[in-house]
Amino acid sequence: PVLHRYSAWTRSFFASSTDHTTLLGQAEIHKLRLDDRTTQYVLAPRGTEPAIVKSVPQLHLARLTATRTADDAHIVKDAKVVQRTLGSTAHVCQPLLQAAVADHPAPILAHSTLHGLSQWAAAQAHECDATRWEELARLFVAQEAGDESVLYTKNGGVLESILPDQDKSEFADTCRGTMAVFRLE
Repeated sequence: PVLHRYSAWTRSFFASSTDHTTLLGQAEIHKLRLDDRTTQYVLAPRGTEPAIVKSVPQLHLARLTATRTADDAHIVKDAKVVQRTLGSTAHVCQPLLQAAVADHPAPILAHSTLHGLSQWAAAQAHECDATRWEELARLFVAQEAGDESVLYTKNGGVLESILPDQDKSEFADTCRGTMAVFRLE
């Protein structure tokens, strides 16, 4: 089902990107039940039929997953801007996060990838053991260097922990598999 239409967004892009503002401004949120505990929130162009949203992920503008664990904890994760020219994860995925938070009781934990942490740490000329790596990961989050983590901090998330070797995505090598966990109230 379509949850909301967001028409109040404004975002400036360079000359040829004025269509992006219109596309985002008219985008709709779809909720796709992946199983009895997992819902994927998808931002899609206005008028896209739910069956098409479900079957053609290349048409997604952005998406985010919310899961209820076996012990009834609520986790949001995998925030991703599919059409990267639309803007940052913090900007484009914000309505998806808001919809997921509205659907799940607090507290919610947000699991964030820290893609780019390895390159950032190398640029800082830091050598790292496990303890130092966690410190650098916290600094990376605090300096808003990670795209997904900014989404959670800008929406009231409080960093709770750094988890090593948890990111299993195709970009896990850019952060040694490190993820950050935020508490959203």
